[in-house]
Amino acid sequence: MSLINLFRLLLLSVLWSVSFLFLKLGASVFGAGILIEIRVFSAALLLTLIAWWMKRKLNFAEHKAHYFIIGFFNLALPFTLFAYAAQSLDVSLMAVLNSSAPILGALFSLIWLKTKLTPSIFLGLLLGVAGVVILSWDGLMVQNEIDWLPLLASLAGAACYAIASVYTKKTSKTISPFDNALGTLWAASLLMLPIALLIPIQHSPVAMDWVWALALGLLSTGLAFMIYFKIIEEEGPIKALSVTFIIPVFGVLWGYGFLDETIGWNLLIGGGLILLAVALTNELIRFRFFKKSALNKPLDL
Repeated sequence: MSLINLFRLLLLSVLWSVSFLFLKLGASVFGAGILIEIRVFSAALLLTLIAWWMKRKLNFAEHKAHYFIIGFFNLALPFTLFAYAAQSLDVSLMAVLNSSAPILGALFSLIWLKTKLTPSIFLGLLLGVAGVVILSWDGLMVQNEIDWLPLLASLAGAACYAIASVYTKKTSKTISPFDNALGTLWAASLLMLPIALLIPIQHSPVAMDWVWALALGLLSTGLAFMIYFKIIEEEGPIKALSVTFIIPVFGVLWGYGFLDETIGWNLLIGGGLILLAVALTNELIRFRFFKKSALNKPLDL
């Protein structure tokens, strides 16, 4: 991975790490339907204004099927599933479930794109999941009862991200990352409108509730997805999805810096494993020991 894309990956992890906090704050007030409609609609408006300033035109009709497919799998459905899960699950537990996206992305890439996995990438994926579990161990331990519907919703949301990333890599070579982000956001806005009308609002929002909802849309969605599609275009879906390994690290740091949460052994060990996993997954480091061995050959699972 190039240095510029590594920087994009880190910036994306910051933007998406705060999205779990915004979801937690907003879902209990707006409900899953209206909150996600605000999220995708405000992001679509932001990118439309940027397109107008750049004098870019979006040919939505020419690629409308593509935009609606990605808008459904990468925005409308997973956003709604995670917003529903956020009403009952801890943020740390959702981060664990979200970390399955790179594993699922690797599986779908093997099947759909015929991608080969090197030992470094395969080991990096395993270490990443282990690191997220260790990092969120306290959150897992306090779950006295298993609420299966939010758990399954989070897993389904991660699977949606994996499907969308592989589909984008396979089909969107002629569409720029900016157009991909803008087109799919407008498609998701249309898809979410009937859901927003069906799911009632939970409580009357105050000013700060709108701040969280708009930050979720403008920063953690509009800006974030422009960066995300650019990484997929240049590095592929597996490396783009490795951002899910970094998100929990930044999430804990947000808690420490703004909520006075304690940094324990799980952050030090889990965070170290996650950083190593990102380096392996993006092949910033490799195992020289395997260079001349059969194990260095791509893994064809």
